Amino acid sequence: VVYVDNKIRAGLFSEAHLKLLAAFASQAAVAVENARLYTLTDEALRGRVAELQTMQAIDRELNAHLNFERVMQITAERGVRGTGAAAGWIGLMDSEANVLRVIAGAGPADAARPETYPADAPLLGSVLAQRKPARLAATLGGTARLIVPVLREGRAIGLIEVERPKANFTEEAEAFLARLADHAAIAIENARLYEAVRQANDAKSQFVSVVSHELKLPMTSIKGYTDILRQGMAGPVNDQQRQMLNTIRSNVDRMAVLVSDLSDISRIETGRLKLEIGPVSIAQALEETLVGLRPSIEGKNQSLTIDVPPDLPSVRADRSRVMQILTNLINNANKYTPAGGRLAIGATRAGGFARVSIADSGIGISPEDQAKLFSQFFRSDDPAVRDQMGWGLGLSITQRLIEIQGGEISATSESGKGSTFSFTLPISG
Repeated sequence: VVYVDNKIRAGLFSEAHLKLLAAFASQAAVAVENARLYTLTDEALRGRVAELQTMQAIDRELNAHLNFERVMQITAERGVRGTGAAAGWIGLMDSEANVLRVIAGAGPADAARPETYPADAPLLGSVLAQRKPARLAATLGGTARLIVPVLREGRAIGLIEVERPKANFTEEAEAFLARLADHAAIAIENARLYEAVRQANDAKSQFVSVVSHELKLPMTSIKGYTDILRQGMAGPVNDQQRQMLNTIRSNVDRMAVLVSDLSDISRIETGRLKLEIGPVSIAQALEETLVGLRPSIEGKNQSLTIDVPPDLPSVRADRSRVMQILTNLINNANKYTPAGGRLAIGATRAGGFARVSIADSGIGISPEDQAKLFSQFFRSDDPAVRDQMGWGLGLSITQRLIEIQGGEISATSESGKGSTFSFTLPISG
């Protein structure tokens, strides 16, 4: 209503005034309606943005956990919270048993909920079969239920149900729970795949551990009896036989290195590798490592320069593993550098880390091979690499040993111009 008056003069308003006011009222009606629609649209937009933000938070929460049970629990709790329900649960289909297994629940009804439901149970079976949500109204003060399917690639892999007394669920609640189910389906699949990969890795690590253990005894026997024969303790040995025995011993030593590497991989992957962490002097570890490597370096007439500052702080690491890292990297530099080449070992402080570099003037590494450098069992097709004995495990183990001690490793190289491997370890204290 638009109302105007003049209490001083009577008969002031004419028919023309009435038409003018009617025209104004019509325009005002349009403006008021537009303002109302704008407000409604703005509120709807804010609601939609809020829901998108909620879904983003749910996605972050779901994908932060690749633990299957945790993903299911988060989904059940979010379903209850987002729909204003009193309780809820999520279950997945067990096709072999033809039942719906309840995986996680939220709310006070959780303790009394069955562990399984028949796949053809009333209402639940209908939702699974039709792949559509269902709402059951609360009659006579009963319980309202809302059930949505969890769909993956067009098939129902499970259900989410929420419930509350007396108050029915709205279409908005149904839409929210359906969107939650879509997001949960992806997270559930990711968690399942991760669990399958984890189990496969555990099985592989266990297999490697068993094989490594079982190989040690026969290899020790082969090595011992070979040495007895080589020394002539079981009778005279001619030159040809001695050469054959030397070949056997060389290959047994090679197998021993492989078994040791496989054991390290198994312990690292299963978290059973024991580290004795403490202060380690890079200079002392390097000096002890070179005792066993100098003969190989001198045998190829390679020059070796060492630049380690005397005031370089100790690193916080396992002494034996630091020496293993240095051995692997220096041994590689020696093997893949021709006779008369150059090796250079240096160390510097880089913030809270010590950086150690091993450079050589060897055959180098192609860009294609650099991308696979730290992969297990990778060996380049370069004939110069294939001429050297190896299993393609040294660099992979070296990387893992450095990383579990809080450091990083990197490599720069150019074919025919040598390589530089650098690694860091945290400064002690």
